[in-house]
Formats: sequence, C-alpha cells, structure tokens
Amino acid sequence: RVRPSRARASPDAREDDGVLESSLYALGEKLVGAWPQQAWFRPAQVAVVIGIAGVVDAGYSGDWSRIGVLTREQEDVIKSVVAFIFVAHVAVGALAARVAQERGNDARAAFAQAFACGFLALVDVSYGTKKAK
Repeated sequence: RVRPSRARASPDAREDDGVLESSLYALGEKLVGAWPQQAWFRPAQVAVVIGIAGVVDAGYSGDWSRIGVLTREQEDVIKSVVAFIFVAHVAVGALAARVAQERGNDARAAFAQAFACGFLALVDVSYGTKKAK
C-alpha cells in the first residue's frame, strides 16, 4: 500500500512566495501598470460607477417594468447580476485595502474606491499611487 508523502515546506518557501509575488506584480505592471496614467482612466472609473448605478436602478426601481421596457423576469435576472457585482466588489475592495495597507496608503479609501468601481480601482491602488513607505 502506497502512502501519500507529507509535503513539507522548504526553508526557502517564503522566499519562493516572494519571487512568485514579485513576478505576478511585474506581470501585472507590464499588462496594466500604465493604465492609471492614461487620460481615459478616470473617466472609465466614473463610467463604471454610473453604469452600476443604472443596473441597480433597472433591477430595483420597478420603473422599467412599469413602462414596459423590462419584464419582471428580466428585473429578477438584473437583481442577480447586482448581487454578483456586490460580492465581487467586496472581494476586490478587500484585496485593494490589503494592497494599499502594504504600500502604506489608506486602506479604507482603497476599499471604498474598489467597492465603487471594481477592478479599475484595484489597478489604481496597485500601480497608480506612489508607495508611501
């Protein structure tokens, strides 16, 4: 009978994690690191917030089904989309807060920004602000 071997963390495991973390950061910087300096970046964040507000309005106001633009079933689907967006933005907000805290920046402001506009705020917190430490 073969027993599975017990995985042991090597003494260099923390260093390996640091290499992976810095490699992922470098990859992210290469892919999206220049975004926060682009002229379109802030307007894109505003557009995301306005878009989310519109989706919430469509799902919860009842106005759209009352005037016949949406059915009640479509409003229910939109409510599910809003729930997904809420959960995703809480998760992205928590990650942005952690990144901001590690960089010596305001974690609460990073959470609020990421909760409002999601991934773009995470990019901004990660690559758009100067490290305070």
